[in-house]
Amino acid sequence: MDRAIRITVGPVSAEAWLNDSQTACAIWDALPIEAKGETWGDEIYFCIFFGPTPVSHGDECRRAP
Repeated sequence: MDRAIRITVGPVSAEAWLNDSQTACAIWDALPIEAKGETWGDEIYFCIFFGPTPVSHGDECRRAP
């Protein structure tokens, strides 16, 4: 079952849908989430990571330092 969510950053708002994966269910259960955005080069990121990033070692999920 997909679940609709709204992501709002300042005056900008967008709809997104969470599927029924284990990660999406954990996010749904944790809502509402408020987080300060961070930048990493040209990227803007928040508190949810999935999979390897440019600073990961192997398959680990590691955020920017």
